[in-house]
Amino acid sequence: TGGKIWIGTISHGLVELDVLSGKKTIVPELKGMRIEAMARDNTGRLYLGTSGFGIMIYDPAVKTCTSLSELDPGNYKLLRNSYINKLLIDSRNRLWIGHYLGASCYDLGKESFLDIATDSLMNTSICYALAEKNDGSIWFGTSNGLYTWKEYEGRYDRYTTDQGLSSNMVCGLAEDNDGNIWCSTFRGLNCLDPVKGNITSYYAG
Repeated sequence: TGGKIWIGTISHGLVELDVLSGKKTIVPELKGMRIEAMARDNTGRLYLGTSGFGIMIYDPAVKTCTSLSELDPGNYKLLRNSYINKLLIDSRNRLWIGHYLGASCYDLGKESFLDIATDSLMNTSICYALAEKNDGSIWFGTSNGLYTWKEYEGRYDRYTTDQGLSSNMVCGLAEDNDGNIWCSTFRGLNCLDPVKGNITSYYAG
């Protein structure tokens, strides 16, 4: 934004790159942190998923850095894990957080964690990928298959090799123009038709 690119690094935290001058600036408060994921809200603030430090928030306008734990200390336990893999801000201004114990959700408008329903298997899964479909549903690629959050029913639906996935290790997600969910896995590419529940595997190994 504004001719700048924000780069999350393995050992130098957050780096600001000025595209015009080529100048690189390390954000001092985050130096030494490993940044695994990044999301930007509608005010320009950056939400940073770290390895071991949970969620950090950086506001480029005023150059301040805050831990998400400071905004909602009473419910911060709902994050459950400080090793973050993926971040997604959905159409309802909620921050979805994929980590090593499933996923958590934080309402950016209310500045509070949401106590979403728990699932014993989901909560022991590593969440590698997050996606929001055009209908607003949230999808999770995990080490135990593909999940979708049925918000109004308070539960998850799960797709595994039993339903046709070529692998339960789902690492990437994308929706196509027909509403299908494409999944990259440890054993190739799969396509799910959520309406029919059919999965097509393109693994040829």
